[in-house]
Amino acid sequence: VLEQHPLHFSFHDGKVLKLCPVKNEQTWALNIKRGILSVLQTSQASSASAVVEEVDVLGICPTRYQRKGPILMKTRDLNLCSHRYSGFASVQSVVLPHV
Repeated sequence: VLEQHPLHFSFHDGKVLKLCPVKNEQTWALNIKRGILSVLQTSQASSASAVVEEVDVLGICPTRYQRKGPILMKTRDLNLCSHRYSGFASVQSVVLPHV
């Protein structure tokens, strides 16, 4: 079902600016695609470590960027996102140890 409809979107300077979903896309499928796009978003950090606010499927979230050589690590505490829908989700996740 996820591959049934393409999701067109505009992407500029590391940010997803606009989504153009197919009219009859199922909500749950669209939300999964939005979540994938959220992970692909990156803000331009001028220093080795910065905290910026990003808008994505979870709301407005403080997001920490840390540059370690060629690696850019993006971390986010989902409990700090504003305008976040708080409901039950069947998707389980685990906290990964810091690299």
